[in-house]
Amino acid sequence: MRAVSLVVLLLLSSCTDFDALTRGHEDLGVDAAVTVDAAEDLAEPIDAALAIDAALSCTDVACGGSCPACDVGGVCLVDGDCQTGACISGHCELVSGPPSWLAVGTAPTAGGTAPIARNDLMLGLGPDGALYAMGGHDSSNTTLDTVERLDTTNTWATSSNLQKKRALAGVVSTPSYLAVLYGIGTSMAQQSVESIASTSMFQTQSNLAAVFLAPGAAIGSDGRIYVFGGTDTPGNAITTAQSFLLGDTNLVTVASLGTARARLAAATGSDGRIYAI
Repeated sequence: MRAVSLVVLLLLSSCTDFDALTRGHEDLGVDAAVTVDAAEDLAEPIDAALAIDAALSCTDVACGGSCPACDVGGVCLVDGDCQTGACISGHCELVSGPPSWLAVGTAPTAGGTAPIARNDLMLGLGPDGALYAMGGHDSSNTTLDTVERLDTTNTWATSSNLQKKRALAGVVSTPSYLAVLYGIGTSMAQQSVESIASTSMFQTQSNLAAVFLAPGAAIGSDGRIYVFGGTDTPGNAITTAQSFLLGDTNLVTVASLGTARARLAAATGSDGRIYAI
């Protein structure tokens, strides 16, 4: 009877399929199990139980430990059970969602140290599908013209520099070009617009008449570039808003912001409205 108890205990401690456990017990037979007393006779049912355990525990119902880590949705106990490293409420979850972010972007193995540390930079989506990190200030508060791109394989690489050093500039992205405009230069306000399209170089498009420092910018539903807010040259936040087409030198004044603001965030919503936040 001791042999029967041992086999059942092994199955109970490792199997997750109760029907399989019941079938295994019925097939064994009580009378046959009672006669199994010798240690050498125990080896076969124990090995069989361990084989059943391995087969069951490494399916979709078990993750980690001696089994492969599970993908999103798998049942887990600890973070190490999951390919994503995030076991939340008993299931593997994406680490890019709550409660944490997923670190991406592998630096080049040679020929660069991207990504560099900086602030007040601009970020935009290029027509090639890569993200472009542009300009900003380094740790010494030096204004940069450096551009780095994060491609679709999450690898950083250096790109052609901006034509002008600038920080806190406006950025707009369309399927055909990425443009950066205005911003704070090394010793003065930048009034130029430069863009990158199918070529790998940023090119100056125009110099605009008005002066905006640290403005917001977005593409309107009419295809025009809207620039608004920021500061004037004395450093006062402004409500001014204007629009232009890429390549224009003159701007068209549009309705002012309701609140003067600088270093703001801006985006075009799915409703076609431009949001200044």
